[in-house]
This record gives sequence, C-alpha cells and structure tokens, in this order.
Amino acid sequence: MKNILITGVSTGLGYHACSYLLNKGYRVLGSVRKQEDAQSLRDEFGPNFTPLVFDVTDTQAVKAAIPVVREVVGTEGLYALVNNAGIAVSGPIKHVPLARLETQLQVNVIALVAVTQCFLPLLGGDRDSSFPPGRIINISSVSGLIANPFMGPYAASKHAVEALSDVMRREFNMYGIKVVCVEPGIIKTDIWQKAKSEPRNYGKTDYDDILARQGKIIDGMESRGLPPVAVSRVIEKALTRKNPATRYIVANKAWLYKLFAHIVPDKWLDSIIAKNISKDNIRSS
Repeated sequence: MKNILITGVSTGLGYHACSYLLNKGYRVLGSVRKQEDAQSLRDEFGPNFTPLVFDVTDTQAVKAAIPVVREVVGTEGLYALVNNAGIAVSGPIKHVPLARLETQLQVNVIALVAVTQCFLPLLGGDRDSSFPPGRIINISSVSGLIANPFMGPYAASKHAVEALSDVMRREFNMYGIKVVCVEPGIIKTDIWQKAKSEPRNYGKTDYDDILARQGKIIDGMESRGLPPVAVSRVIEKALTRKNPATRYIVANKAWLYKLFAHIVPDKWLDSIIAKNISKDNIRSS
C-alpha cells in the first residue's frame, strides 16, 4: 500500500483528493489545522487515513509531525507528497493590505517549501536514503499562468509555485524524484463563495463599480466549473504514470489557457481583459 501525504484535507480539493485516493487503495496521511477535524475525518475515512494536526505555516508543528509520519510509513517511505494547502486573497493591488499579501505568500509559497523540506528525506531526497524516490505534486492554478485583475496576491503566489516546481524538478532529479504541477481552472469548491466576500472590503474606491459585479461573474464561472473529482483524477495520473508530464491543466478548453499564456501577445490579452471592464471605468491615455 503506497503512502501519500496531502496537506489541507479538511475541505475543498484536498478533501476530495484524500477520499478519492483512499478509495483507490492508497494509504493517506492528511494535514488539518483542528483536532476536531482530525477526529471527524478519521471516523469518516477509516484506518487507512492518518490525520496530521498542523498549520502549514507553523514549521515547528510540521517538524513535530515527522516522527508520526515515519511510524506510519515504516521502511516504505512516502510515495508522494501533495502540496495542496492554500488560500486565495483577492482585491485591487492598489488597496490590498500588505499583511494580507504576506499571509497569501506565507501560506501558498513559504509553507509549501517548508513542508517539502521537512518530508523530503521520506521521499528519498538524500544521497544515502534507504527510501525509494517518490513524487511531489504541487497544486498550482491557471492563475499561475495568467494573472487576472483583482487576483494579484493569489496569482503572484501561484506564479511562485510554478517557478518553485521547476526548481524542485531540476534540483531533485539527482534523487530520481519526479515533480508535477497540477493547474486547476474553475473547479466547483467553496473557494468561490469565499471569493465573493472579498470585494466588500474595497467599497468607495476607484474599483467599486467593477467589483460590485464580481458576485454575478463568480456565479457564472462556478456554474461552468468542473467537479473536484476532475482534479483528483489528474493527481492519480501524476501518481501512476511512469513518466508524468511536468504540468497538467485541469479545465474546460485547457488549450485556451495554453494559448493565452504562451502564444497570445501580452497586449492582446490586456485588451481582451479590458473589454470585460466597463469603458466608463478606464481613463484614456
């Protein structure tokens, strides 16, 4: 039975991936921040699930979980680490409080590196390791390819995840560890409902009229989203393929994201995005 560690499994993509992989016969260790969530998920998922109680931003708490993980995985080590835990901070970059930006980067970027450093030895990340080489799957986003207005903090964090994934893939190649980036697009999770509350923080600004329409836009996007199982299936693909791709976009019309991210000139994309913003709110130059 292969051992998978997933961060952030109490809700959203992490919860669904945990459930999916358990049903596929994996042993899953999943991090949660609250003891009550740990007990609830243990009762729901059964003996092949081991909850780990830590906040990914608390490096000491993450380190304290290493002996627990070692005891569970034994001589088999970790087959994979899925860096899933994350948050989404939105808002116009002109007004986003720096403390919110720092929190965004702390959770989505710095904590990802800290967790990877802590569990890398169990993935075979040492020259003299007795563990076979494992895999690292970083949950990024299409926002790591295309930065949309009012999603600056989140997009910045996911662009960083993309860069870190490239660095890890190249640096950990000497150990035989494969690193894969999974880039979800619009997925039906509770993150969208949380996103709808952010614009309320920026009333009486230059962006007030634009942000007032965000709720309807988000509802429309969510209605066209894929179910969370679509991401879980891609994670399984990244786990099972002998030579997985370095990146997987999980979205309807994934080719469009590749087109806009890599082929369409920046100014063309700027103009396309500008058309979705009322001309009355754009000052000519």
